[in-house]
Amino acid sequence: MTARPGQIPLNLRIVGGGAGVFIESCPWIGSVAGASVLEQRFTITFVSDGRTVSLRDRRISDAELLKLGDFLRGLVSDDLPHITVPRFEMASGVLAVSVIAGAEHLLTLEFNARSYFDEGETDSDGVAFSLPRSALWEALTAIDKRLGLASNLPDDLSGLEG
Repeated sequence: MTARPGQIPLNLRIVGGGAGVFIESCPWIGSVAGASVLEQRFTITFVSDGRTVSLRDRRISDAELLKLGDFLRGLVSDDLPHITVPRFEMASGVLAVSVIAGAEHLLTLEFNARSYFDEGETDSDGVAFSLPRSALWEALTAIDKRLGLASNLPDDLSGLEG
């Protein structure tokens, strides 16, 4: 049996300079409006300088993943992504990504996510790190696979290596 898009697990990694962001899908069983449900939720993990923060049970829609893929694709393919690609923020507020610096082959990205959701109270956590633009290819491939999309990324990204 072939899994439908949205049922394919996501294991997204964006790593550079001793830090990273990991987004992994996981099954969630809980009660919604008094009914037991099984749905896929996501764990967002930030790693930097001996510090690890895991934010579990986050809802991320396929539409938000598609927009994240478009954002990352812009970072890989635009000539000046640190100037031309605007900040990315999921409509749900779960994750935001900003380009805080850039050069021809290197970007510094800042990732932020809400730490918890309580009646009107939110906190956030995040990480910033530099990485070669070509390092985003693996994350784009993971998103395309999850969504059942054919990857239109070039096979050879050596021109993006610094």
